[in-house]
Amino acid sequence: TDADVEYLWKKAYKPTQWILENDNAWLMAKLHAPKKPTVTVEKSVDSRDDAYAALIEAGVDELYKVTKDPKRVNIRNLQSLLPGSLPHELDLRKQRFPLTYQQIKIHQESVWHFRLRTLVWTVSELIRMKIPVNYSTVRLTSAVSSKVFLVFSSFFEWDLESLARTGVDAEALLRSTGVSRNWEGPPVSISF
Repeated sequence: TDADVEYLWKKAYKPTQWILENDNAWLMAKLHAPKKPTVTVEKSVDSRDDAYAALIEAGVDELYKVTKDPKRVNIRNLQSLLPGSLPHELDLRKQRFPLTYQQIKIHQESVWHFRLRTLVWTVSELIRMKIPVNYSTVRLTSAVSSKVFLVFSSFFEWDLESLARTGVDAEALLRSTGVSRNWEGPPVSISF
Protein backbone atom coordinates (compact mmCIF):
# COMPACT_ATOMS: atom_id res chain seq x y z
CA THR A 1 0.00 0.00 0.00
CA ASP A 2 0.98 3.64 -0.19
CA ALA A 3 0.76 4.05 3.59
CA ASP A 4 3.50 5.78 5.55
CA VAL A 5 4.02 6.35 9.27
CA GLU A 6 2.26 9.75 9.20
CA TYR A 7 -0.80 8.19 7.56
CA LEU A 8 -0.85 5.46 10.23
CA TRP A 9 -0.56 8.05 13.04
CA LYS A 10 -3.57 9.94 11.62
CA LYS A 11 -5.75 6.92 10.89
CA ALA A 12 -4.86 4.55 13.74
CA TYR A 13 -3.07 6.38 16.53
CA LYS A 14 -3.17 3.74 19.29
CA PRO A 15 -2.26 0.72 17.14
CA THR A 16 0.56 2.69 15.50
CA GLN A 17 1.90 3.72 18.90
CA TRP A 18 1.85 0.10 20.08
CA ILE A 19 3.55 -1.24 16.93
CA LEU A 20 6.27 1.44 17.08
CA GLU A 21 6.98 0.60 20.72
CA ASN A 22 6.84 -3.19 20.34
CA ASP A 23 7.79 -4.08 16.76
CA ASN A 24 9.24 -1.05 15.01
CA ALA A 25 11.55 -3.16 12.83
CA TRP A 26 8.64 -5.16 11.41
CA LEU A 27 6.64 -2.00 10.64
CA MET A 28 9.56 -0.32 8.88
CA ALA A 29 10.22 -3.48 6.86
CA LYS A 30 6.57 -3.58 5.78
CA LEU A 31 6.50 0.10 4.87
CA HIS A 32 9.76 -0.02 2.89
CA ALA A 33 9.27 -3.41 1.22
CA PRO A 34 9.35 -3.34 -2.58
CA LYS A 35 5.90 -3.17 -4.05
CA LYS A 36 4.59 -6.25 -5.75
CA PRO A 37 3.44 -5.62 -9.29
CA THR A 38 -0.32 -5.69 -9.50
CA VAL A 39 -1.74 -8.21 -11.89
CA THR A 40 -4.83 -7.12 -13.73
CA VAL A 41 -6.92 -9.61 -15.58
CA GLU A 42 -8.55 -7.98 -18.54
CA LYS A 43 -12.05 -9.25 -19.00
CA SER A 44 -12.62 -9.38 -22.71
CA VAL A 45 -15.80 -9.57 -24.70
CA ASP A 46 -17.18 -13.09 -24.83
CA SER A 47 -16.94 -14.75 -28.25
CA ARG A 48 -20.66 -15.65 -28.06
CA ASP A 49 -21.76 -11.99 -27.77
CA ASP A 50 -22.54 -11.46 -31.48
CA ALA A 51 -24.47 -14.73 -31.73
CA TYR A 52 -26.45 -14.06 -28.55
CA ALA A 53 -27.37 -10.55 -29.71
CA ALA A 54 -28.54 -11.97 -33.05
CA LEU A 55 -30.66 -14.61 -31.27
CA ILE A 56 -32.42 -11.93 -29.23
CA GLU A 57 -32.99 -9.79 -32.33
CA ALA A 58 -34.41 -12.79 -34.20
CA GLY A 59 -36.63 -14.09 -31.39
CA VAL A 60 -38.03 -10.94 -29.83
CA ASP A 61 -40.97 -10.59 -32.24
CA GLU A 62 -42.20 -14.04 -31.23
CA LEU A 63 -42.27 -12.92 -27.59
CA TYR A 64 -44.29 -9.83 -28.53
CA LYS A 65 -47.05 -11.71 -30.35
CA VAL A 66 -50.52 -11.14 -28.97
CA THR A 67 -51.37 -14.60 -27.63
CA LYS A 68 -53.51 -16.35 -25.05
CA ASP A 69 -50.72 -16.53 -22.50
CA PRO A 70 -48.74 -13.30 -22.88
CA LYS A 71 -45.48 -12.96 -21.04
CA ARG A 72 -43.92 -9.61 -20.39
CA VAL A 73 -40.78 -9.15 -22.45
CA ASN A 74 -38.33 -8.59 -19.61
CA ILE A 75 -34.70 -9.54 -19.01
CA ARG A 76 -35.52 -13.06 -17.86
CA ASN A 77 -37.78 -13.85 -20.82
CA LEU A 78 -35.31 -12.35 -23.29
CA GLN A 79 -32.52 -14.46 -21.79
CA SER A 80 -34.69 -17.54 -22.29
CA LEU A 81 -34.00 -17.12 -26.02
CA LEU A 82 -30.32 -17.84 -25.40
CA PRO A 83 -28.70 -21.29 -25.24
CA GLY A 84 -26.60 -20.27 -22.23
CA SER A 85 -26.98 -17.87 -19.37
CA LEU A 86 -25.42 -14.44 -19.02
CA PRO A 87 -23.43 -13.40 -15.95
CA HIS A 88 -25.66 -12.33 -13.07
CA GLU A 89 -23.46 -9.37 -12.12
CA LEU A 90 -24.56 -6.34 -14.17
CA ASP A 91 -21.08 -4.86 -14.69
CA LEU A 92 -19.70 -8.20 -15.84
CA ARG A 93 -22.69 -8.71 -18.17
CA LYS A 94 -22.14 -5.27 -19.72
CA GLN A 95 -18.42 -5.93 -20.16
CA ARG A 96 -18.53 -9.48 -21.50
CA PHE A 97 -21.74 -9.22 -23.55
CA PRO A 98 -22.07 -5.56 -24.65
CA LEU A 99 -24.13 -6.23 -27.81
CA THR A 100 -26.41 -8.69 -26.05
CA TYR A 101 -26.89 -6.27 -23.16
CA GLN A 102 -27.75 -3.52 -25.66
CA GLN A 103 -30.33 -5.75 -27.38
CA ILE A 104 -31.89 -6.62 -24.04
CA LYS A 105 -32.18 -2.94 -23.08
CA ILE A 106 -33.68 -2.04 -26.48
CA HIS A 107 -36.31 -4.78 -26.48
CA GLN A 108 -37.58 -4.71 -22.89
CA GLU A 109 -41.29 -4.07 -22.60
CA SER A 110 -42.81 -1.51 -20.26
CA VAL A 111 -45.52 -2.55 -17.83
CA TRP A 112 -48.00 -0.33 -19.65
CA HIS A 113 -47.30 -1.86 -23.06
CA PHE A 114 -47.70 -5.32 -21.53
CA ARG A 115 -51.07 -4.30 -20.05
CA LEU A 116 -52.13 -2.95 -23.43
CA ARG A 117 -51.03 -6.12 -25.24
CA THR A 118 -52.89 -8.29 -22.73
CA LEU A 119 -56.03 -6.16 -22.97
CA VAL A 120 -55.96 -6.18 -26.78
CA TRP A 121 -55.88 -9.98 -26.73
CA THR A 122 -58.81 -10.04 -24.27
CA VAL A 123 -60.88 -7.66 -26.42
CA SER A 124 -60.16 -9.64 -29.59
CA GLU A 125 -61.10 -12.93 -27.90
CA LEU A 126 -64.33 -11.54 -26.44
CA ILE A 127 -65.29 -10.29 -29.90
CA ARG A 128 -64.31 -13.61 -31.50
CA MET A 129 -66.53 -15.48 -29.01
CA LYS A 130 -69.33 -12.94 -29.57
CA ILE A 131 -69.34 -11.84 -25.93
CA PRO A 132 -70.08 -8.17 -25.25
CA VAL A 133 -66.97 -6.13 -24.54
CA ASN A 134 -67.66 -4.10 -21.44
CA TYR A 135 -66.36 -3.38 -17.97
CA SER A 136 -67.86 -6.56 -16.45
CA THR A 137 -66.71 -9.04 -19.08
CA VAL A 138 -63.19 -7.61 -19.13
CA ARG A 139 -63.07 -7.76 -15.34
CA LEU A 140 -64.08 -11.44 -15.42
CA THR A 141 -61.84 -12.55 -18.27
CA SER A 142 -58.65 -10.53 -18.06
CA ALA A 143 -55.76 -10.15 -15.67
CA VAL A 144 -55.71 -6.47 -16.61
CA SER A 145 -57.52 -4.20 -14.19
CA SER A 146 -60.93 -3.06 -15.38
CA LYS A 147 -59.82 0.50 -14.56
CA VAL A 148 -57.09 0.09 -17.15
CA PHE A 149 -59.70 -1.11 -19.65
CA LEU A 150 -61.80 2.01 -19.10
CA VAL A 151 -58.82 4.34 -19.43
CA PHE A 152 -57.42 2.57 -22.50
CA SER A 153 -60.73 2.37 -24.35
CA SER A 154 -61.24 6.08 -23.74
CA PHE A 155 -57.63 7.10 -24.41
CA PHE A 156 -57.41 5.19 -27.71
CA GLU A 157 -61.03 6.11 -28.57
CA TRP A 158 -61.98 2.52 -29.31
CA ASP A 159 -65.49 2.14 -30.71
CA LEU A 160 -66.18 -1.21 -29.09
CA GLU A 161 -69.55 -1.69 -30.81
CA SER A 162 -67.99 -1.15 -34.22
CA LEU A 163 -65.12 -3.49 -33.37
CA ALA A 164 -67.65 -6.12 -32.24
CA ARG A 165 -69.57 -5.84 -35.54
CA THR A 166 -66.55 -5.97 -37.84
CA GLY A 167 -64.28 -8.22 -35.80
CA VAL A 168 -60.77 -7.34 -34.83
CA ASP A 169 -57.27 -8.55 -35.58
CA ALA A 170 -55.39 -8.27 -32.29
CA GLU A 171 -52.04 -7.44 -33.91
CA ALA A 172 -53.65 -4.75 -36.09
CA LEU A 173 -55.46 -3.23 -33.10
CA LEU A 174 -52.23 -3.11 -31.13
CA ARG A 175 -50.40 -1.46 -34.05
CA SER A 176 -53.23 1.07 -34.46
CA THR A 177 -52.54 2.44 -30.98
CA GLY A 178 -49.21 3.77 -32.22
CA VAL A 179 -47.44 3.27 -28.90
CA SER A 180 -43.90 1.99 -28.56
CA ARG A 181 -42.88 -1.07 -26.58
CA ASN A 182 -41.42 1.13 -23.86
CA TRP A 183 -44.57 3.27 -23.58
CA GLU A 184 -44.91 4.89 -20.16
CA GLY A 185 -48.70 4.76 -20.14
CA PRO A 186 -51.51 7.23 -20.70
CA PRO A 187 -51.17 10.75 -19.30
CA VAL A 188 -53.94 9.93 -16.83
CA SER A 189 -53.09 8.78 -13.34
CA ILE A 190 -54.68 5.47 -12.40
CA SER A 191 -54.83 4.40 -8.79
CA PHE A 192 -55.04 0.66 -8.23
